[in-house]
Amino acid sequence: MNWSIDIVNALFGGPGRTSILRLLGAQTAPLTGREVAELTGLSPAGAARALAHLGDLGVVTRRRVGRAITHELQADNVLVQTIVLPALAAERSLSEDLRSALTDAFASSAVSVVLFGSLISGGAGPGSDIDVLVVTATQQDAARVSQIADEMGPRFYRRYGMPLSVIVQSQETLPARVTGFLASARDHGELVCGVPLSELLPHASR
Repeated sequence: MNWSIDIVNALFGGPGRTSILRLLGAQTAPLTGREVAELTGLSPAGAARALAHLGDLGVVTRRRVGRAITHELQADNVLVQTIVLPALAAERSLSEDLRSALTDAFASSAVSVVLFGSLISGGAGPGSDIDVLVVTATQQDAARVSQIADEMGPRFYRRYGMPLSVIVQSQETLPARVTGFLASARDHGELVCGVPLSELLPHASR
């Protein structure tokens, strides 16, 4: 192992390597290169290059099984034990922490709280918001949630480094025909607490 290299950049430098480490860190069985490419959305060539790089670092092992070559994290590797797995665990904890904070802030006044947008789609980057849809039972509750969002915004930014962007809708103002961000939140968002949006915003019957 070359200790003079930039270890963190070598491990996580680029979405391909990060995606593969996330994937392999969540597996209980080895994966072929084709499976890695399909599950990460990388091209076969891109997945092969990233796997080779991670293999050179010693964090991913290759094993021939019949005609296929499988890949898995090298559990005994010090970089896996001290950097990769703790970083992946911290990433999962961050998501859980955010959901807990949103629940604490809005659950008492909400029928449904849903995360949507780039944070859920995987496209979040510098300047992205924490996009949240809160559905309330009444207009009075909606006004309360808007006030809470304004008060909590600076705290969320200090903790997560992203602006809190809350859209509030009372059930009585939900449209009969769902389009735009409401459709996106219903179809692709993640429920934080309360009633699933699919129950509040059903698909139009055909």
